[in-house]
Amino acid sequence: MKERTCFNQTSVDRLASLDGVDLMEEYIIPGRAVVILGEVLKWGNLSQWRPAYLDDKIGSKYVDVAVSQSRVFRYGPREAASSARMTFREALQKIQAAHPEEAVYVMQQPIAAQFPELESDIQPPDYAGANAAAHLWFGGANNVTPLHFDALCNLFGQVFGRKRFLIYSPKHLEEMYPLPVDAPFSHVSPVNAENPDFLAHPRFEEAQCHEVVLAPGDVLFLPPFWWHCVRSLDVSISVNFWWPPSLQHCLVPAGLRLLHGSYALDRLQTAGVPFRGPDGFMGAAQEMMARGLYWPAILLAGAEVESAVRDMARLSGIDDHADGSPKTLSFLNRDLLAAKAYDSAIADWILSLDFWFATACQEPDLPIGLDETRLILDAVAKLFPRPAKAEGEI
Repeated sequence: MKERTCFNQTSVDRLASLDGVDLMEEYIIPGRAVVILGEVLKWGNLSQWRPAYLDDKIGSKYVDVAVSQSRVFRYGPREAASSARMTFREALQKIQAAHPEEAVYVMQQPIAAQFPELESDIQPPDYAGANAAAHLWFGGANNVTPLHFDALCNLFGQVFGRKRFLIYSPKHLEEMYPLPVDAPFSHVSPVNAENPDFLAHPRFEEAQCHEVVLAPGDVLFLPPFWWHCVRSLDVSISVNFWWPPSLQHCLVPAGLRLLHGSYALDRLQTAGVPFRGPDGFMGAAQEMMARGLYWPAILLAGAEVESAVRDMARLSGIDDHADGSPKTLSFLNRDLLAAKAYDSAIADWILSLDFWFATACQEPDLPIGLDETRLILDAVAKLFPRPAKAEGEI
């Protein structure tokens, strides 16, 4: 099948049903946003979820809620929202009040952990990702979540009331005025998507907005790294599932920016799926190279070397940190050579590879070609080969 990505999406499809539609192949795998009308009704017994029903099931339970005077539930150091703890029934009364003094939002509460009484009502669809967990959202009319992206697949089901999404393709990263990748809440845009100031953020006017209103029963699949601003149009109950992205989902500006920033921060040592798999980072590195993404491939190979060298340091009794910060690869290489963990030929190879890792990290737009990338990946695989799998092992 011809590969399609969110980059060429000019509208959000609205499907009356999934009859004759391969949702995985046509939307989820290539990362294309889509609305499925009435699909929530197939997710178990969610049709009975009304405020009174939730009150009956979980009204006496205590829950952490977000509270806002402005109804805007911001992230970050200047957030307009604070937190409070109250019973679900108290939250419900505030949410349904005609003129509340402050807005209350039960946001992204994991149902299995917080409300197991509701878990039997939910039947996750087979197209949700492996280990996708359900989360509850319950809030009043006009609660707003500002413009941001999630680095996860998001299957969002509207159960009661309506919600409006303003969504933007990942290709519009620069138009979103992203914060530095190492900043807290770097996934949040400073732009007010509902009332933008084009003098302060002129590029935002160039971003194509898709407006999606979800009625009760509707489902939105929102791929990773899609920017979105959400407003509850009524008292609203929603359920969503999140699960990790695929490597293909990360081949968008924000995903590659995250890869670059994470490598600069800790050499991807805290990274997981999709960059690190059962075979370490090299599977993703090979796939990046095959797609012509050479500097990302080199950074992933660098993360593989970092992991191997740091494991060797720990086994040799060498501290891989100094003054609370990770030692650089060149320092660890020197220490391991002095400890005779390997010979000077391997140390020289690691030193020469580190030059390329630093180059790819500092100058991701440098024209590094296929030949250099293949030589680097081959050298890493030879220096630090993965153990061969046993027969029948997957």
